[in-house]
Amino acid sequence: LRPTLPISQDERARASAFLSDNDLLGGPLVICAPGGAFGPSKLWAFERYARVLNALADEGAKVLISHAPNETPEAEAVLKEAGRRYPTIAGLDLGALKGVYEQAAVVLTNDTGPRHIAVALGRPVICVMGPNDPRYTALPQVERGEVIREAVDCSPYSWPCQLKECPIDHRCMEAITVERVLEACRRELG
Repeated sequence: LRPTLPISQDERARASAFLSDNDLLGGPLVICAPGGAFGPSKLWAFERYARVLNALADEGAKVLISHAPNETPEAEAVLKEAGRRYPTIAGLDLGALKGVYEQAAVVLTNDTGPRHIAVALGRPVICVMGPNDPRYTALPQVERGEVIREAVDCSPYSWPCQLKECPIDHRCMEAITVERVLEACRRELG
């Protein structure tokens, strides 16, 4: 079974207008969704997202920050760390959002809702995963891209902690390097 999301011609037209209005044409579109409704344990460091995005932008990618209304602080934190003013999806309705995601060359995200939107639209995803078990959220038969996860002694692959807040040092996310994520994105951008 493959998840799908229908997109109307009107939604595609509104997405195209949004992309044009925000200077997101003329290069591969990288969508970054740094938030996560589950809790802070699933969040990768904002500074690390910023470093990946800046490197990709320097190589010609067009960068868009995607976030839910309650994830605005996370989006703003990435923008602050980046020191650049990448556009965000603020104010975009779900229909146009689907059309925008359909145009993504790659979606860089935590294990969160935008990952599943991208998968349903057949877009490649680089998913930075910490305390969750990818066996519960991945669709390996249809998901394109890579789930990046590090085995750590507090949460071996056989039993991830699944905690909303890390009681120790967030080592599962700290172990994931900028270089590893950047290389995964570059592979998808080909």
